[in-house]
Amino acid sequence: MRKMLSIVLLSGLISTSIAATPIDRLENAVNGYMQALKSDNPGLRSSALHNLARLKSDYPELKLNIVDDTLLNMSEKDQLMLLRVHAKLTFLYLNDAKLAKMIKVKETQDPQQFFIDLHEQIHDSFADYQPIQ
Repeated sequence: MRKMLSIVLLSGLISTSIAATPIDRLENAVNGYMQALKSDNPGLRSSALHNLARLKSDYPELKLNIVDDTLLNMSEKDQLMLLRVHAKLTFLYLNDAKLAKMIKVKETQDPQQFFIDLHEQIHDSFADYQPIQ
């Protein structure tokens, strides 16, 4: 069942390259990643998180609010703690234009390294925050 779902999702992602316009391809990709986030396969969920961040990095003007609820649900309920953390980091990245400008997802970058860099940037930003006194 998992293999079949993975194959169907993969074929859906491949079909995004055949779509008529760039907008259609982006919408198809986002829909495919949303389905992947609901998969039983943790590797597929992890890859979808990274690829959503990559979309935001490559297309900063792209509004990805459609995945917010899924990411928040995943950040609270995923079975794997690491994926819960990555889901929350992805949510923050997709909804903060400054982060998307500061941290770019590189094509050959290890997904784990991206999430480490993202966490460090958020941490550094918080360390620089001075509350109003």
